[in-house]
Amino acid sequence: MNNKLPYLITAFGISINVLGGFIATFYDLPIFLNNLGTILCGLLLGPAGGALTGLFSNLIIGSTVNSVYIPFTIVNVVVGFVAGYAAIKHDREFTSMLVHAFLISIIALCLAIPIEMFIFGGPLDQTILSYATTINLNTGLNISAAIYFAEFPLMIADIVLSAIWAYVVLMLLPKKVLDILKINNENI
Repeated sequence: MNNKLPYLITAFGISINVLGGFIATFYDLPIFLNNLGTILCGLLLGPAGGALTGLFSNLIIGSTVNSVYIPFTIVNVVVGFVAGYAAIKHDREFTSMLVHAFLISIIALCLAIPIEMFIFGGPLDQTILSYATTINLNTGLNISAAIYFAEFPLMIADIVLSAIWAYVVLMLLPKKVLDILKINNENI
């Protein structure tokens, strides 16, 4: 059973992400909601587990729910990798996780904006486009920078809240599961 647990955790993370992607698409939300499972797998399985969860999540969501997710696959892969790396490097400590979630948000945004600009010609959400246009007209920033500032609060909310929920799940896991995964639970 021990060697199957990482596969089960990855499948669970992918399922959470697919559900989040379905909800975001169904309710036409301006955020993707596909980071919770990726961050959770990064916390539990490390960089490779987080990255693989992000990869397969976006490919499955993109092929079944909404094809818009496919170009953003690299974003979810990087989110999972950095979350896993930070979890191992800083021993899954809560305040470190929050700081890294904020930094991951910035990295994700820096990856997502060029994808939006070059593949889709701008933001996918009309509200974001309206905010970006308003920022552009009022401040004189170019449209790419305006889109960055318009999307920044949503990306922060999406990733930081996903990280907090992932940490809550980590805290609720039985000690036996953490021991099997060789996770030091002193900081959790």
